Amino acid sequence: MEDSWLVGEHRDNSPGMVISRENFFGDVLLEFRANTILPCTHDINAMWSGSWNYETNTRDVAYVGGLQGW
Repeated sequence: MEDSWLVGEHRDNSPGMVISRENFFGDVLLEFRANTILPCTHDINAMWSGSWNYETNTRDVAYVGGLQGW
């Protein structure tokens, strides 16, 4: 965290995720700056209202909004 911003890099050619089990009520704004690192061709997705699968300890069902078409 830097000045209340989550800052980081994911340099592998694979999905990178930030997951929080915290509840956020009301409107939520996602603001980000992103660029691809070749040869990555992935899109950027935001997931919300998700559930957590405690049996497998992974994210379960969620809404997904995506920016595609790199």
